[in-house]
Amino acid sequence: MEIKSVKQVDQVLKELLAVYRNSNRYSAFIDGQGNAARLYFRGQSKDYENSNNIASLLRNNDEDNELDHIKKFPSNIYSQGITSNLQKLICMQHYGLHTRLLDVTSCLFVALYFATCSDSSDPGVIYCFPNFLVPADYQEKGIVPQETQRDDQLENTSLDFEVALAYMKPADKKYIYNESQKFTELIFSDENSLPLDDRCRVLYEIYETLFGNTEAETLEELEQELKCEDQVNSLNSFPTHYYQAYKLIYPKYMQLNNSPQVCRLLEILKADSCKAYVKPIDFTKLFTECFFVTASQINPRIKAQHGYFMFQPFLETTSISTIQNMITQQYEPQKIIVPATYKDLIQKELRHLGYSRETLFPDEEALGVKYSETINSINNSH
Repeated sequence: MEIKSVKQVDQVLKELLAVYRNSNRYSAFIDGQGNAARLYFRGQSKDYENSNNIASLLRNNDEDNELDHIKKFPSNIYSQGITSNLQKLICMQHYGLHTRLLDVTSCLFVALYFATCSDSSDPGVIYCFPNFLVPADYQEKGIVPQETQRDDQLENTSLDFEVALAYMKPADKKYIYNESQKFTELIFSDENSLPLDDRCRVLYEIYETLFGNTEAETLEELEQELKCEDQVNSLNSFPTHYYQAYKLIYPKYMQLNNSPQVCRLLEILKADSCKAYVKPIDFTKLFTECFFVTASQINPRIKAQHGYFMFQPFLETTSISTIQNMITQQYEPQKIIVPATYKDLIQKELRHLGYSRETLFPDEEALGVKYSETINSINNSH
């Protein structure tokens, strides 16, 4: 796709929607944070190839200093009402510090501005991402269609854990990552007595039925419970296979779940939400998804730019290509080219429509002062 004039924006949007709506992979359902189904865009003045769509923390290989930056970010900079760990990261992103958040917008005109505002010698690029869910993901994500959505079904998503990990020491993050990978490998190993096609279903049912409802603390107690038809309910067609799978998975799950590192993770979650996390942690889903998030406090710049953020997860062996592959597999982004020879023309057209540096950065002067103060404060604290 190409854009050579703002007059083409409507047509490009129609083409993009046709791509996603005609795909068997997507349907207009909510995402993990509860955002409405929509398209997100990111405009770049040129194609950065190996670092396209990568958050600054990962792009600058600064993950080991993530917690250090969070601790040193001055608390008096936080806007009134911002209290959650996620919103603090968004605040840091707002002041230009390295985070695992990537700026995106829900407005194609804004992305077009960023794709044409500089580097006139290179073609600009715009990436489009849908936050529509794959239909097969509904059950395993615990999500129901939008028309029957309830707020309590959006609590305690994988996003909560990914954000909490940013507030942990590198060694703790690496431990949870490595052990989660081992747990996932166990689920899909030949050691598991269930047929491969049934393992995801059984794992989901183990989490939702047994981890959620059982009061058993040992395998022996669980075996007694499984003898009751009511306890087995939908799983009573293959209770022996089901129990064997549980017998293999349960000890490994409890070993990881009760580790000091995961306990510290749960404490961060509890402090953030002021309530204990009671649902089972699906370790097979950690570190495997990017999430689109929004700020609870809409400052002038976020409002003017229709701003949102893509949260990119921690990976023990982070490589830019790994994150890019994750984004590609999850969202299948569409690339839009803006030829270099049309940049100046498009900038004039956008200014006429009200999209300019003055309108998109209404707080630029004040933000610049705050940014300098913040950087000096962090540097002076080292």
